[in-house]
Amino acid sequence: MTDEFGLTGQQQQDLQILVADYAVRLQEIAKLMSESGRKLSTTEPGDPYYWPLAQEVSATASASAGETVILLSEMREKIYTVLTADQRADIKRRIEERRAKCQPQAEVEQPAG
Repeated sequence: MTDEFGLTGQQQQDLQILVADYAVRLQEIAKLMSESGRKLSTTEPGDPYYWPLAQEVSATASASAGETVILLSEMREKIYTVLTADQRADIKRRIEERRAKCQPQAEVEQPAG
C-alpha cells in the first residue's frame, strides 16, 4: 500500500502506529465472538442453559458489531488525517472501482420478437 499511494516515511510510521493501536481491540472482539459462537455451538438445544446462552451470544454479537463499527470509523477518520487530499481522493477512487467490480452487471433486456 505504501508504494501504491506514495506515502512518506512519516506517514508510513503514523499509519503503522495507528493500525497497531486499533488492532489489539479488534482482535479481542473477534476472539470474544469466536469463543461465544463456539460455546453456543457446543451446547445442546435440550440443555436448560441453551436459550439463555443464545440470548447472551446475541447480545455480545450486537455489542461487538457496534463497537467494531465505531472503532473502524475512528480508525478511518484518523487515517484520513495522515493522508493528503490527493491520497484520500485516490483511495476513494480505488474503493469505488472495486465496488463496481463486485456489483453484478445489469442484464440487458432483449426486445421481444
